[in-house]
Amino acid sequence: MELETNFKDAGKPWLREDDEELNKLYNFDMLNIIEISKINNRAPGGIISRLCKNNYIPNRTSARGYMIYKNSDLYKSIVSSGEGRKRKNKEEKQEQNIKVNNNDNILISINKCHYIELQNDVKEMKNEIKELKNTINELVEMMKAVYEFEDV
Repeated sequence: MELETNFKDAGKPWLREDDEELNKLYNFDMLNIIEISKINNRAPGGIISRLCKNNYIPNRTSARGYMIYKNSDLYKSIVSSGEGRKRKNKEEKQEQNIKVNNNDNILISINKCHYIELQNDVKEMKNEIKELKNTINELVEMMKAVYEFEDV
């Protein structure tokens, strides 16, 4: 498969019109990432990244058609050509850009969709902790009642 021919717009900046078309194709026409990549002449990985950036999906694996793409000959072809590795390394560096200064302070920057995922996880954990606290308080009250009953 001739990758450069199929994805001639890969790596080009996204215009507002491109984002509007992506929104229409993904959210209204309900196309999967492979179908959209053919229409936009961009690699499916680029489509997935843009879906994350625009907050249409919470993470890469939730993209419609992700597993089909991941198991496809197209994916194998991209990865084996080295293009996939180069892009993956670039994305990993962008997502996990770690800078250490002389004071041993660490600044970590992550992708927006991963940040939103983390925020949701923290909210979930806070709710679970509140539930645990309430359950513990109920148990303490029960224990007090049992001890008061035994004293009578």
